[in-house]
Amino acid sequence: EDLAAVAEHQQLEEELQGLDLTGIQALAYVLAAKCGSLRKAFKWFDMNRKGRIAQVAWDTGMCLLRIDTVRLTGFQPTEIFGMIDIDPRDGLITKSEWKAFFKAVEEGCLGAVLKAAAGGA
Repeated sequence: EDLAAVAEHQQLEEELQGLDLTGIQALAYVLAAKCGSLRKAFKWFDMNRKGRIAQVAWDTGMCLLRIDTVRLTGFQPTEIFGMIDIDPRDGLITKSEWKAFFKAVEEGCLGAVLKAAAGGA
């Protein structure tokens, strides 16, 4: 790993500890911090702009973003993909599935935290 990636990882871990975020909340925070928002994260993973994310794009994206989901959440990337891909369970994450999955994370007090992670006010 290069020094910048290590420094970013360490900074995010410190922020997560300070905010007491774990599991899927921690994943949402990291995605917002790295991509600018959860909406932008969906667009980033939707590499072919078809409004859906395939398993290979999810797995590749996690590697490119250097997100260790097991360390962060306790779940493998494929397990998280399966949690999001539920209606219908077709091997693709649609924008509506993405929104439904992260809705609870975006609502309430965590919403302001996610905006701050994305560099917003």
